[in-house]
Amino acid sequence: MAESTSYQWVEQAERPSDRDLVDLGLISNIHQIWEASGRTYGADRVHRRLRRDGIRVVRKRVERLMAGQGWQGAFLRRDWRGGSTRQDPWHTPPDLVNRNFTAAVPNRLWVADATEHLLSDAGVDMADLVEAAPTGRNNEEHGAA
Repeated sequence: MAESTSYQWVEQAERPSDRDLVDLGLISNIHQIWEASGRTYGADRVHRRLRRDGIRVVRKRVERLMAGQGWQGAFLRRDWRGGSTRQDPWHTPPDLVNRNFTAAVPNRLWVADATEHLLSDAGVDMADLVEAAPTGRNNEEHGAA
């Protein structure tokens, strides 16, 4: 780093620019609004509140100042399309029929499957319920085609 650069940093710290001074005032206003909201307001809501209070500032500036302080709003709708609970993708449900999909008599064993197909903008849930075929009998006798 050049020696002149370090002198410029020292001078800038001693004599901040007008913009830096205005930013310090904005930071205090932003902090008051952010604290009053219970630390839930993000840059967009803080910006709208500043505009209502008569302080004209660009939203990107509010974002920059909040990010510089490490302040952010609450994420209340994070992963709202992902379902109500997070499930382990490697968990397999118990095999209650030991992979034996035949029944001794009709109407004793029913097998179900539920699948979610993700599309580009939404998900489609599909379910299937099938009666297991009785052993040793012709399925056509029981109405299965």
